[in-house]
Amino acid sequence: TSPFDSCAILCIDSIGEWNTTTIWKAGPNGLKKVWSQNYPNSIGLWYSAMTQRIGLKANEEEYILMGMAAYGKPKAVESLKLVFFEEWDSPHISAIRWVSELLTIAGGDDVFTELSLNSLGKDRIIADPLSIVARQPDIIIGSWCGKKFRPERVAARPGWADIPAVCNQQVFEIKSADILQPGPAALTDGLDALSTIVNEWVERRGSAVLASSRIRKQG
Repeated sequence: TSPFDSCAILCIDSIGEWNTTTIWKAGPNGLKKVWSQNYPNSIGLWYSAMTQRIGLKANEEEYILMGMAAYGKPKAVESLKLVFFEEWDSPHISAIRWVSELLTIAGGDDVFTELSLNSLGKDRIIADPLSIVARQPDIIIGSWCGKKFRPERVAARPGWADIPAVCNQQVFEIKSADILQPGPAALTDGLDALSTIVNEWVERRGSAVLASSRIRKQG
């Protein structure tokens, strides 16, 4: 029993019936929902994805992940890896919200994260291609829904030769069925593909930094 006449209640779930997160106000007259978030936006699913990512059993061993949170040291390669995710090429459309969030989980940093908050593709259109160049992504990932992604066409765009991702041949495709459909595939195949791309970038950069350090020592 509570000594308070009113209180706030926060409920966080994977999916539930449809709501994944809800905030309620409780008072003498009962409960009133004041805010909710629906699937596929889910803290619980993200938590399960992280559990699976480190080799534990999703929907079963999340408690182990919780216990591990107190251990280890934060590490990064200078900063998060800058990633431009292109959902469509003409016009350029950037990543939808769940893709942007999965990028963060994989260790990347969506260069147009502010646009990802818009659910409609028309609200994520990048009118000026040079604004993408200006953000200097380390990695470019294309997933042209219903159309084959062409890295060579991306590299040939005017001004894009100056982008680190193009210079270093870090332009990749992820199948639309694996990443652009909300649901289990995005949290498994999609996240795995993103993580592989980002981790390979980290290894490549780490090797380059090591080689540069050896050259300086020899000099």
